[in-house]
Amino acid sequence: ALIGECNQMCPEAEIKERVRFKELDAWEKPTHFDSLDLTAQINAVRATAVKKYKRSDAGSVQNIPALVRPPKILEATLNHLIQKVMSQQPLVGDQSVESYLFLWDRLRAIRKDFILQNFTTGGLVNTIVVKAFERMARFFIVMERR
Repeated sequence: ALIGECNQMCPEAEIKERVRFKELDAWEKPTHFDSLDLTAQINAVRATAVKKYKRSDAGSVQNIPALVRPPKILEATLNHLIQKVMSQQPLVGDQSVESYLFLWDRLRAIRKDFILQNFTTGGLVNTIVVKAFERMARFFIVMERR
């Protein structure tokens, strides 16, 4: 079974690509991000960028251990999203749709990394995984009612 080796919330190659092509979301950009040079921007977002969901298709290989986050990193990523986005961004009003779409995408990427490592029904079981799925489910239940 695949064991994730990416020890960041976002793989390094994705960080570089998304900074270079200006594909970071507002919640991933630290203060004064736009005034930094490219190298400083890459360094600045290592603590804030979160891996985006990517569809499986014929041209992409996603089961590379260096691109998959292990359960401890996925737990830390979920904690980051809860503390920095869910608890600080409006989940109703003008920005609610943007917040929801950002979180939906990043939570989907978390679920996919768990699945790539066989943390699924009938697969491996881990308390980190169960708690993570419960927390994500609670978020979606709350959002469904808004």
